[in-house]
Amino acid sequence: MRCINAVALLPVLVLLTAGCEASPPTVNQGTVSPGSAEATSATPTATTTVAPPKAPTWGERYTWPSGLAVEVAKPVSCKPTQYAYPQGVQRAVKFKITVINGTSQPVDASSVSIGVEAQFDSTRAEPVYDSNGPCGGGGMSTATILPGRTFSYEAAYAVGAAPGEMQLAFQPYFGGDKAVYLGPA
Repeated sequence: MRCINAVALLPVLVLLTAGCEASPPTVNQGTVSPGSAEATSATPTATTTVAPPKAPTWGERYTWPSGLAVEVAKPVSCKPTQYAYPQGVQRAVKFKITVINGTSQPVDASSVSIGVEAQFDSTRAEPVYDSNGPCGGGGMSTATILPGRTFSYEAAYAVGAAPGEMQLAFQPYFGGDKAVYLGPA
């Protein structure tokens, strides 16, 4: 049996990957519409101009081209218990997140709930894990969502003492479009 020298293969691997650059995912290329509680029947007119994609905010629905959609309700304050992680949270806010399966296949809720990027005033917002407390279990949730069905879960984040801008980014498809929500918290 012949052994291959790994060092000899290094130049070949470099040549093979030289043209491969990871392109960043697109942001907010899906559609933004009022959430289910705030649906309107506005119809576009012939003079309507197409605006660039906007960031959805609380109470709006973001729909990916696949038909999968997400709605994020306005945040509510929650006070973590003494057993919550992280400790010493100045203030926490909790979001109700609803995943709507408008695709033709079952979807796992974890594809939306795991890996949410959260920022508060341009810094990382830590998820709050307070399983038996008012802030909940950290937002990660698994459930099979059948076509045409919805699934809701709650996620809490540690934020600064004063109100500021919150950003939540969802990316259910690896390398796909991100839904980036912006709003006050």
